Amino acid sequence: MWQPWTGPGLESLRLVEDADGVRVDSVTIGVHEGAPFAIRYAIRCDAAWHVRDVEIASLEGRSTTLALSSNGMGRWTDGAGDVSAEITVDADGLVVEYPQIARQVWTG
Repeated sequence: MWQPWTGPGLESLRLVEDADGVRVDSVTIGVHEGAPFAIRYAIRCDAAWHVRDVEIASLEGRSTTLALSSNGMGRWTDGAGDVSAEITVDADGLVVEYPQIARQVWTG
């Protein structure tokens, strides 16, 4: 069980590591800018902890779901191929460049 740094909220997260890789399943509830929210997300990583699939869904009665898959080398797509991103990550798996959106400017 996790609690946010600010504002009301709660997260229940389950992480399972086995020979096939790592799976994370979580439900998060909270308040953002005065509006309550509830989401579920799932992350699947390969055995080297590279993220392969991400699914995020609203639990607020709307059928809002985002599902993305990665080729393991920074290319992300949705099931229909409509969403695409070339993301560059460093050796620790942290995003260092997301073209047109963000890039790392401090390496600490």
